[in-house]
Amino acid sequence: MSEFWKWVGQAVVVVIGWAVVHRLSAARDRDKARREMVVKSADQLIDALGTHLSAAHDYHLKARDVDAELKIKMAIQDMAIRAQGLSDVLKDEQALATCRAEVALVRRTVTGQHFEDEHEGALSENAPQVQAIADAVLRAKRAFLRLKHSQFALD
Repeated sequence: MSEFWKWVGQAVVVVIGWAVVHRLSAARDRDKARREMVVKSADQLIDALGTHLSAAHDYHLKARDVDAELKIKMAIQDMAIRAQGLSDVLKDEQALATCRAEVALVRRTVTGQHFEDEHEGALSENAPQVQAIADAVLRAKRAFLRLKHSQFALD
């Protein structure tokens, strides 16, 4: 009879050990998937910012184009929504707040002046607004890059 209880005890230990390992493995897999999602989103937003810089640059250096205005506004709105959506999977509110603030700065620099009805003609290549747009996009890219790298920071 004691052999039976030894066997039951070993079986219980094996089952408990398996459950613990399974739970830890599942948590690790979820964390890895979350990190990969954040990194992929950050990469996509960085790429979108590059495309947006090119579109804004073309818009401000040419005659007014209503279709380009709509595309620029929709691209900025899309970036803002995607940046906001990261808060569902990422708890680092400070990093997210920085990213959202930088996207808002991009919006202000692109659409704050010389946009829509204020657009009276093309700006020059060295106009302060063109330089400010490039700087705002660079800052936003840097914020998303920091967010991406923070997913793999050493604790």
